[in-house]
Amino acid sequence: MGSDYNEEIKHISYDDILSYTGNCSADNKIGNFQFGEVYRGKMGEKEVTVKIWRNNRSRYISFIRDNATRFNDELILQTLGGVTSHCRVAKMIEYCDDEDENRLAVVYNLNPLDILQNLIHEDNLTWLQRVKIAYQLADLLKFLHTAPLAEGKRPYMVRNLNPAHIMIGQDYSPILYEFSMFSGGIQPDRNHLGHLTTPGYSGYTDPPFSWVGDLIDKNGVYEYADARLDGVRSLDEWAAEEYGKRVAECGKGNVSLVHPSFEHDQDFELADGPKITNVVMDCLIDDPSERPSIDRVIDLLDGLSVVQRNPDTFGIGTNRGHKPSHDEASEVEI
Repeated sequence: MGSDYNEEIKHISYDDILSYTGNCSADNKIGNFQFGEVYRGKMGEKEVTVKIWRNNRSRYISFIRDNATRFNDELILQTLGGVTSHCRVAKMIEYCDDEDENRLAVVYNLNPLDILQNLIHEDNLTWLQRVKIAYQLADLLKFLHTAPLAEGKRPYMVRNLNPAHIMIGQDYSPILYEFSMFSGGIQPDRNHLGHLTTPGYSGYTDPPFSWVGDLIDKNGVYEYADARLDGVRSLDEWAAEEYGKRVAECGKGNVSLVHPSFEHDQDFELADGPKITNVVMDCLIDDPSERPSIDRVIDLLDGLSVVQRNPDTFGIGTNRGHKPSHDEASEVEI
């Protein structure tokens, strides 16, 4: 299989994977993704991230060769799909496909701080860092939803976007590293649930998509907002009921569900509370047709005081998805 893909992506053995990760030691494990585990690795002096598919039916519904199909889809996406031109997408540099032993793994040119899920649990992200993650993630989804495609092709959809699948770089920028359930673009058409073995990541799947299986860009907006419920920590489980009650009492423009602890953060302004609350709640409206587009989400985020005061942090006025040149990339540690 190695000769079928981009020559810049090297085919390696599972022994190499074990060497990079210290035999998949607990000390090197970063966390779990929907279909397996992710580890820190070392290729000589180079820091990398290693993703290994596992058969774990307690975490998702699976059938024979499901992981092999997802693995091959990611190889195609990384080499032919054009998505790696965006700086918020993890870049594969090596892969292992020992299917006879069910050993499937990839190596990314990525030295992250952590996965977003772990940082959420630690609860030590500042307001600026949280909004930066939300903003740059929205920019990535815009790129995926609007990337140039052949006639008749649907936009790329992640379908299992959630904090466990987002690495956070050393500069607190988000990097998507899980592509096993991508649909659209050069991937096979998976817009109907009947052709799927699993609809998405438990707790982060758009309910209308779960019911009828029609996949459109507004489903991606739902996943984005649902991920940000944790990523920004501005909302809790009672959000929908509490939001509706407060809107009825005070009006939509006066309702904030941002946690009171952020009022002491130097980058937080009270006026941003209702704005970001409304963005999230609008993205979670049950009827997809009534949700904002990802372009509209970015426009609304542009109106936040924290964004306007920190344009360089958010890449305002620059090519946000710029891919560094080979020379630049060799000097950048994400």
